[in-house]
Amino acid sequence: MIQRVTSGDEIMRSMVFLVLMLLATPAAAQTTLGVRGGIGVSTVTMPEGYDTDTRMVAIVGLDVGIQLSDAFSLRVGGSYSPIEADGEIGPGYEDHTLPLWVDYVQFSALGRWTPTARDGWAVGVVFGPWTAFKRSCHAATGNCSGGCPLPVIPGFIPPPPPAPERVRTACDHPTLGLGTNVKSINLGLSAGVGIEVPLSDRVRFALDALYSFGLTAIRDDGFWKTRHLGFQAGPVFLIG
Repeated sequence: MIQRVTSGDEIMRSMVFLVLMLLATPAAAQTTLGVRGGIGVSTVTMPEGYDTDTRMVAIVGLDVGIQLSDAFSLRVGGSYSPIEADGEIGPGYEDHTLPLWVDYVQFSALGRWTPTARDGWAVGVVFGPWTAFKRSCHAATGNCSGGCPLPVIPGFIPPPPPAPERVRTACDHPTLGLGTNVKSINLGLSAGVGIEVPLSDRVRFALDALYSFGLTAIRDDGFWKTRHLGFQAGPVFLIG
């Protein structure tokens, strides 16, 4: 199985873009600055009859927290948020799957409700919309000359040969049959919980668990809605 490796240059370019976005937020409205990183489990939904597997991905992001009331705040930010999955090319094709890698820069506006805080510890519920912009899209499948073999049907079709070596290529490569169907923009919602622990008067440590689900299919034919469960942690600085 081919593994996706994200280079340091790709992450650095994404983080610079996020910093510029956050600096555009009015300084008077900024109360906290969060730096977060972690891991997630991602996949895409498939049509009925298709199996798909999850893949583990890395997440990095920045956000600005704006306190609106004692219990409610708005967290505006962005992150480098890839989606990876491994799905069958058709029902019954267990030995012939299509690994997919889509790199996104994601921007979100998440509301955070923190009903109570004890001894400086704050536990809250996070919910809100996000928009993701595709940076790149790659997939890999076997080089099945003349078409991949049909699934095994006893008495009718002999067992197919072992799956050929996978070759990673851009999603718009003609041999993949995806064309330009993978959309540039993905929309969705996130929901989860978070906890913040004070480290000092102006620094807190945050830990979040967020489930993000795409509301729109990332292909024009209605296939592939993204699903992502992420765990992030990092410092939150009081800046105003």
